[in-house]
Amino acid sequence: GVAGRYVLEYPQGYLKDRELFWRLEPGCGEYNSLGFRDKEFIAEKTAGSIRIICMGDSVTFCWPAGVDNTYPKILGKLLQDKFPNKKFEVLNFGVPGYTSYQGLILLQKYAIRYAPDLVIVYYGVNDRAGCYKPDKYQRATPSLVVNIENFLRRFAFYRLALGFTLSLKYPPQRDSLLINHRVSSQDYRENLQAIAQAARQHGIQSLFIVNPAFYDPQKMLVLGDDAYSSPQGTDQFDIYKFFKKREKEAEGLFLDDVRPLNFH
Repeated sequence: GVAGRYVLEYPQGYLKDRELFWRLEPGCGEYNSLGFRDKEFIAEKTAGSIRIICMGDSVTFCWPAGVDNTYPKILGKLLQDKFPNKKFEVLNFGVPGYTSYQGLILLQKYAIRYAPDLVIVYYGVNDRAGCYKPDKYQRATPSLVVNIENFLRRFAFYRLALGFTLSLKYPPQRDSLLINHRVSSQDYRENLQAIAQAARQHGIQSLFIVNPAFYDPQKMLVLGDDAYSSPQGTDQFDIYKFFKKREKEAEGLFLDDVRPLNFH
């Protein structure tokens, strides 16, 4: 019920999570042992290195680009080329479908323990998505139930039965009930503020990529949502303004998504 009609079952490579709702399955395909789309993370930084953690949704995960062409990988290469006398470690903590609500939990539960110097945070597309029930009202599933369901999902019969049950619970005709945002614009700003505060308490700088950018190929316009903006007093980069300046070439920049309004 988090994403309404769009997700009736966790696809291959995903597991249920008690607090985060879902996570990537550790060791599945190109995911590391923690379930992130990256090489194995080492807890202690290399002496003298600068560690950057990129947090976000499928845009940071970089669907559908290859793992070596994700933006965190490219960022690491660009920084290393520009500052060859320094050592950079850029870690990809992007998980498809995540909102700022999940991002705050992710920072507190995982990211902080890796002592980054900087976190780059980009949420918003999923925050503004319609849902039956907002993220903050989703009930945490007991750990025992989560473990049992993650075990049973290995079996095709269970997946089939679960998909059928959920399709009855969330039928297509109830799409009209998707009147809530997964995270309201006010809660979005409060979540980002909490992320900045939690990072600051651990001596971590934060940079927010804000205002989701969308491209309408029929109208050939770059669109944005000003309601989902970063709180004042935080370092931020407005991605909508960035792409709006390149509106004439935007069609070529948004080719990687088949949705009516591209954003990846």
